[in-house]
Amino acid sequence: MDLGLIYEADNVHTGASAVVLMPGERAQWEPTEAWRLQVCSQVVPPYVALEVEQAPSHGQAAGALGHARPADHGGGARGDEGRGAHPLDP
Repeated sequence: MDLGLIYEADNVHTGASAVVLMPGERAQWEPTEAWRLQVCSQVVPPYVALEVEQAPSHGQAAGALGHARPADHGGGARGDEGRGAHPLDP
């Protein structure tokens, strides 16, 4: 699956470092609306999360990625034992 190209970048307004993902020629996705996300990670318990900072008024977090949330098949990254372990508890 071709998700696109990843670039290291700097925000021209703030100077902050960034990682930018742009759809490639064969990518089957593209942004449909403007979103502002923050990436958070933690070592224990291990996870990486996209936290919504700003979304369209009708938006849902899965819309920022251009597709619906994957179905939970019980083999996810975190089972019930991890519930409440981080501030992004679903």
